[in-house]
Amino acid sequence: MANNRLTYLYLPVPGSEHGGLKGEVSLVCMLIAFGELHRRKSALNLREVNIVVYKHSENYAPSISEIGVKRALDFVSRLLED
Repeated sequence: MANNRLTYLYLPVPGSEHGGLKGEVSLVCMLIAFGELHRRKSALNLREVNIVVYKHSENYAPSISEIGVKRALDFVSRLLED
């Protein structure tokens, strides 16, 4: 990211399903990492990060529920409060 001076990212939630992690755990880890980068005003020029949650097909629910996303965001925002 830094070497290529990326400002916008689209990333899938890694490790969920095939990697053996629960999707919510993987999402929380990503949110903590990007939240910490934002808090530290790092050298990265990120303006926007989009985390993509896939679903297996149209007939399946996403791998992380909307409630799971809200819980993850709430947890990480409380964790990173100043």
